[in-house]
Amino acid sequence: MLADGSVVRADAASAALEPHAFAGGYANLLGPDATGQIPHAYGGNTPPRLLAVSDTVDPAGVFRGIPLPMAAPRALSHG
Repeated sequence: MLADGSVVRADAASAALEPHAFAGGYANLLGPDATGQIPHAYGGNTPPRLLAVSDTVDPAGVFRGIPLPMAAPRALSHG
């Protein structure tokens, strides 16, 4: 543990920002296995245009770095 109080200050900043943070985290930071966080990260904002473009440009999900709403099972498939 750091002796200079950095951890304490980081924890305090995190606690102060918590009321303003998204419950599921930010969609761009979700890992491919974070499908349980999808509803929290996107909330009620299902991006139909994003899903349509993704299905058109990358139907196999090869370039998918984050899971998308309503597409979680395909986001985890590799083939």
